[in-house]
Amino acid sequence: MKKSTDATTPANTTVVYCGPTIIGIAKQFSTYTNGIPAALANKAKEIPAIAALVIPIDELPKVREQLRSGKGSFYAIYTEVQRIIKGGK
Repeated sequence: MKKSTDATTPANTTVVYCGPTIIGIAKQFSTYTNGIPAALANKAKEIPAIAALVIPIDELPKVREQLRSGKGSFYAIYTEVQRIIKGGK
């Protein structure tokens, strides 16, 4: 699987995709080292908010808490991405 990196993520950093599962592209809480899969990078170009849900692994507890509680900036981004993926505009 081809990996993609961006200028803000060092190549050897482990990141986690915290967004909703995107069938055929990424499952929620998938981890990646040395970049993200090209399919996820392409989807993030289509839906820019997805990039905000790819986080360094050390931020995972904070993000999971926001998703669990239904409050915070990551939760707001998550629900926006979820709405778009389900076909809402």
